[in-house]
Amino acid sequence: MSSISVKIKGRNRLLRSMSSAPAILEAEVDKSLSRAAHEVARLAKKNSPKAFSHLVNSIKPGKTFSLQHYVMAGMNYAYDVEHGRPAGITPSRLHIEEWMRVKGIKPNNGSIKSASFLIARKIGAEGTKAQPFMHPSLEEKRARIVDLVREGEARALKRIAHV
Repeated sequence: MSSISVKIKGRNRLLRSMSSAPAILEAEVDKSLSRAAHEVARLAKKNSPKAFSHLVNSIKPGKTFSLQHYVMAGMNYAYDVEHGRPAGITPSRLHIEEWMRVKGIKPNNGSIKSASFLIARKIGAEGTKAQPFMHPSLEEKRARIVDLVREGEARALKRIAHV
């Protein structure tokens, strides 16, 4: 019976590299995903309607878990802006009045109160058109996100090779 014996030079280093690889890969890709979330948030802020600055200022990236990042608009009306508002739900007249003041809208005749009532009634009857800003921002950045993840993987491989 014959046998072959192979001695691996740097065996201990190789074993260390292999055992630390998953954690290094996770850390580097997580950094890339964090950067991607920030870039999507920045673009969503640029793309969002700007009646007030509340919606823009509420758009923030976040992290739920490692490798799980998100971008969220924190205003309760963000969904209605993104997807539109169905008919049948009348908005607050006070919110309409505030919007009119901010936009500098002055009724030709009558008061802001009566004009805001009419606008609210029309929105309640017809709904509002969608003004997407989040989904288009994500779609625009999709290729960039893939590139960032690949960059994270490449950084991880370099680090693993030097462990």
